[in-house]
Amino acid sequence: MAVRDIGTAAAHALRDPDRFHQVDLELAGDLRTMEQIAQTLSAVWGVPVSVPSMSLEEALDAGMPKWGAGHEWNNVVLQPARPAFAQKFGIPVTTFAEWAEEQLTAVSGREHPAL
Repeated sequence: MAVRDIGTAAAHALRDPDRFHQVDLELAGDLRTMEQIAQTLSAVWGVPVSVPSMSLEEALDAGMPKWGAGHEWNNVVLQPARPAFAQKFGIPVTTFAEWAEEQLTAVSGREHPAL
């Protein structure tokens, strides 16, 4: 989720407080697995990014802290936020690829030639 999406959602809520009263809005630009995130970063940033595929036991043996076991659940269920939640309220959201491109530009000062 992009920081500007939080501001945009807040602005919508401030302009129409009755519509957003007691709304628990989870923001997401798109729904991605870790593998899809790595593929997007590789494509946008032009460097190989990979996600190791390990069982829970292998990850713990490799040094992952025990609290990281929750990631196994995320791989099955994914994150609870969905882009449709914000879209239902007319709130535009930033896709992960858009965010990744903005980060590349901010860090390197250059645009990615493929986009």
